[in-house]
Amino acid sequence: MSRQILAIIHSVGSAESEVAQTAFKSLATILRACPTSNVKEDDLPFLLQLLAPDLEEPSRQASVFALLRAIVARKLVVPELYDLMTTVATMLVRNTILPRSCPRI
Repeated sequence: MSRQILAIIHSVGSAESEVAQTAFKSLATILRACPTSNVKEDDLPFLLQLLAPDLEEPSRQASVFALLRAIVARKLVVPELYDLMTTVATMLVRNTILPRSCPRI
C-alpha cells in the first residue's frame, strides 16, 4: 500500500494539490499503524524535498507534521531529515508554526 501511495506522490510531483496532501496523511497513518509497511530510505529525500516548502504554509502544516512524526517515530534517517528538522526548530523559535500542528515533534 505504501508503494502505491509513493507512486501517487511521485506522479503528482508537488505537494500543493489536495491529492498530495491526502497521500501524505495516508502515508503517515500507514507508517504509524502498520509496522510491516516499508518505505525505502531512497524515497525519503524526495518526500522530504516535497514537504519542505509546505512547512511555511499554515493550511498544509498538519499533513506535513503528521508525516514527519511518522518518519521520526519509525527511526527512518537520512541527512535531509536533519536539515528539515533544523528548519522546524527555527520555525518554532520564530513562532511561525501553528502550535496545534506539531504538538509532539
